[in-house]
Amino acid sequence: MTTPIITDAMIEQARALQARTFDELATITRLVWIDDGAGGQYPGTPVTISVPCRLSGHVSAAGEQVVGGALVGGSLWDITFPALTEILLSDRIEIDGTMYEVVNAYAPKSRETARVILAVKR
Repeated sequence: MTTPIITDAMIEQARALQARTFDELATITRLVWIDDGAGGQYPGTPVTISVPCRLSGHVSAAGEQVVGGALVGGSLWDITFPALTEILLSDRIEIDGTMYEVVNAYAPKSRETARVILAVKR
């Protein structure tokens, strides 16, 4: 059996290094939908969790931009979370009293060291 070029220990070390850069705390609010028994849904009590993160301006952060085929106004931000953090497009994120709407949750990667999402400030 061959030894992998990047070992699990190396991934854990990279995740620990990333974690040292998380200088913010995000409150993630997830809407919950409940089956109404008649083929529809109604909103339930939202679930809220706090997760460490890092906030940085997106490379092309000024003005309106096309993201995923839609024109998005406002400033775009990259929010970096610990690896394997589940983020949905419907989640709302609050950092230091500012609300962010998820525009794109980049697909998880094998051996990821952090989860990065694209968000717009609201």
